[in-house]
Amino acid sequence: MAYTEVLHETGDYLRVHIHPCYRKGEQRGIRKRATTAAQKYLNDRNAKNRFTDTVHLNFTASDIAVRLDYQKFLKRNRRNPTPEEAKRIMRNYLLRLKRIYAACGRELKYIYVTEIGKVGGNVHHHLIVNGISDRDSIEQCWTEGYGNTRRLQFSEKGVAGLAHYMSKDPMTKKMWYGSRNLIKPTAEGKHPNIRSNSYRLTARQVHYVYNNPDDTNEIRKLYPGYEVAEVECSNMVDEETGEVFPNPYGIFITLYLYRSDTKLFCRA
Repeated sequence: MAYTEVLHETGDYLRVHIHPCYRKGEQRGIRKRATTAAQKYLNDRNAKNRFTDTVHLNFTASDIAVRLDYQKFLKRNRRNPTPEEAKRIMRNYLLRLKRIYAACGRELKYIYVTEIGKVGGNVHHHLIVNGISDRDSIEQCWTEGYGNTRRLQFSEKGVAGLAHYMSKDPMTKKMWYGSRNLIKPTAEGKHPNIRSNSYRLTARQVHYVYNNPDDTNEIRKLYPGYEVAEVECSNMVDEETGEVFPNPYGIFITLYLYRSDTKLFCRA
C-alpha cells in the first residue's frame, strides 16, 4: 500500500499526518459511519490543531498570555456573566487594549477562548496578545476581576499547556475568537503552510515508524532539520471492552516535530 504525508508547517513546528493513499480503481474497503463519540473526538482534535497552528503562525516567546477572571463581577452581581455579557465585556476590553497598543505604536493582535471552570463553574478568559513593554496596562484595563499576564512559554510541541486553552465545554458555540489581522493556517494565499506528498514514503518506512515510534533517529532521517516531540499511531478502541487493536482501514500516524535550530523554548 502507498502512503500520503500531509505536512503542516507553522513557524518552528511541523505536524505530519501519514495515511494510506489509494490508486485509481483500488478498493477502499467498506466505510462505516463514525460513532458520535468518534466524530466528536475528530472534531475536537481538528479544532485544537487549527487553534494550535494559528497560535504558532502568529505568536512567539516574546508575546504575552493573559488570564482574566470575573471576581469583581461575581461580588457585584452574585452570579457569573451570561455568554452575551461576557462577549460584550471582552469586546470592550479589547477596544481599550487597542488604544493602549496604538499609543505604543503597535497594532493589537489577539486570540482568546472563554471557559467555564471545572471546579467552581466560574467564567474566565484565556487570551494571547502580541507583546508590548507595558504589561501592567494590559492587566489594569480589565475591570471585571483580576488580570494576570506572563510571557508565552514554548515546549517541543508548542505553547506549553496549550490544550488547557481549549475548553471541552466552551461557554459559547465558537471555541475561540481572534483578531482579523491573524495569519490563518491555510494551503492557499500569501502564507501557505500545508503541503502534501504522495508516494514519497515507502511502505517499509511507514511500517517501521508505526512499529518503532520511539526510534527518533530514523524519523529524523525522514525529516532533516527537525527533532521529534511526539509520535501518535492511530488505533481503534472497542467501545465495550476497551481493547486497543490496529485500525482496519490502514496505518495512520501523526508526527509532532520542531526545528533543530529553534531557540524559542527551553527544553524541559
